[in-house]
Amino acid sequence: GVIEAHRAALGEGIRVAIIDSHVDVRHEDLHGRIRSFEVFADSTRAVDDEHGTAVASVIGANANNAVGIVGVAPAAMLDILVSCWNETHGTVCDSFTLAKALDFLLGDPPHIVNLSLTGPDDQLVGRLIGKVLDAGVIVVAADAAQDSGTRSFPASLPGVIAIGQMRRGEEGEL
Repeated sequence: GVIEAHRAALGEGIRVAIIDSHVDVRHEDLHGRIRSFEVFADSTRAVDDEHGTAVASVIGANANNAVGIVGVAPAAMLDILVSCWNETHGTVCDSFTLAKALDFLLGDPPHIVNLSLTGPDDQLVGRLIGKVLDAGVIVVAADAAQDSGTRSFPASLPGVIAIGQMRRGEEGEL
């Protein structure tokens, strides 16, 4: 339904904060889309820009540039808040870096916050997400819970929009 959605809106005037791993700010799909770039992860950690770049592109990749993909909101401006890094078993974040990013964005709240990550319940992160929601920000989070009937954290928090993955041939709500 992205084509139909683009007829109604392209994300003009909307700021999306992406709390994730590094993003390739020179990527052609993201040219002119990145408003700010802040790093909260320890600089001694290994950089992972694949996941962060993919997430930023799905959200805000430029339209009509004949390169790559078109984002869901190709006119939105992106605030990149690097809070995750690469380890041998994959990309990871911790409560401290997530809390720093969430606290930072409260100083100038965006319209939307994207958290394409899951993890164990965390009271500090949960309270900060509550403050972000109280500031009128829409919070979207990954939901990795499959067929369990329960949501992953932070998608499980009240007010957070949980985004999951559909399997081929599946239709309907996630």
